[in-house]
Amino acid sequence: MLYANYMKNKQRITRTIRTLAITVMLQVFCACIFFTAVAAEDRFPNVSAQSAVVLDCSSERLLYEKNGDKRMKIASTTKIMTAILILENCDLDEIVEITTEHYAEGSSMYLREGEKVSVRDLLYGLMLMSGNDAALALAYHCSGGPDSFADLMNVKASEIGMTNSSFRNPNGLDTEGHYSTAKDMAILASYCMKNDDFRKIVGTKGDSFAGRYMTNNNKLLHRLEGCTGLKTGYTKSAGRCLVSSVSRDGRETVVVTLNAPNDWNDHTLLHNRAFDAYDKQVVGLSGMACTDIPVQNGKSPRVKLNYSEDCIVWIADGEKVETKIYADRFVYAPVRAGEYAGEMRIYINESETCRVPLVFSADIDEVVKETGLFARFIRHLKDVVSGSPF
Repeated sequence: MLYANYMKNKQRITRTIRTLAITVMLQVFCACIFFTAVAAEDRFPNVSAQSAVVLDCSSERLLYEKNGDKRMKIASTTKIMTAILILENCDLDEIVEITTEHYAEGSSMYLREGEKVSVRDLLYGLMLMSGNDAALALAYHCSGGPDSFADLMNVKASEIGMTNSSFRNPNGLDTEGHYSTAKDMAILASYCMKNDDFRKIVGTKGDSFAGRYMTNNNKLLHRLEGCTGLKTGYTKSAGRCLVSSVSRDGRETVVVTLNAPNDWNDHTLLHNRAFDAYDKQVVGLSGMACTDIPVQNGKSPRVKLNYSEDCIVWIADGEKVETKIYADRFVYAPVRAGEYAGEMRIYINESETCRVPLVFSADIDEVVKETGLFARFIRHLKDVVSGSPF
């Protein structure tokens, strides 16, 4: 198992704190434009959105922002949070009986009183048809009502690092104190796309659920190469809101625009630029040796530290990539293959981008040393006695 005895070894490394900081200056230059927070406006196209963000999901690296921390109304993109909470707290096969308190203004999947609908089908109605009624039905089913569900939404937001958001309802209808930011919504989207059920739902272009044929409102699923989701939103005061994700060549990006009159075009331009302006740099692959360190009292004098997973970054022209290895200067035998041994940290322009755990490459047993003539005689005697048939 890859992380066998993870905590034991990590605590040992922390206690000894003799850190091997090996710095490798890669000085990588690719055929794009130099990226800095200031230059991002120059490298990415102008967009119609009042607030926008481009996030690289693999590294959680923010590639571009325009008023990314500005608190904005988010309309039905709120339902991204609703969906992930339901997926994490409810069984998809549970049945919900519809009542009149589930009815809501605005977009709807047209639920009827007395109708019995599975949680799964309500989620499709929530994300494809943007059903405000589906949001209420799910909130009542999960926590007893929209107010208590909003409490769960805010707890979840805090857990995943959404530091500038406040949820007041599960559907995104205009409510005092209900807001988020483009940056926070990108964090949420990246988190949600790691859930297979969520990913399947938001990537569905159209199908029949709960006796209704549903077509996904996200036109980018048909228009943009590699689009994998996510969610549209609109109210008169919030304007057009859109969160989208695109996957190409093993890399996924998320774009968020809030109050964007030309959102489809904004997302197409931003996603394409996020892929075109960055080149793939393989730092190391899973199972590849990263470095080696001495083994004290071991049958082998050194042990290799291998990458536990692929270590890949995407960089623009002129960006400086720096790698640092954090591990003990040496270890004592015995050593077991697959145990946590340290980590590789990747920095781009001196900002940490990602971390990859390192593991020992092989088993190395301890050498039993002879302690003297008398000790060797006693050990030999024990071996003879233990091998005697009497």
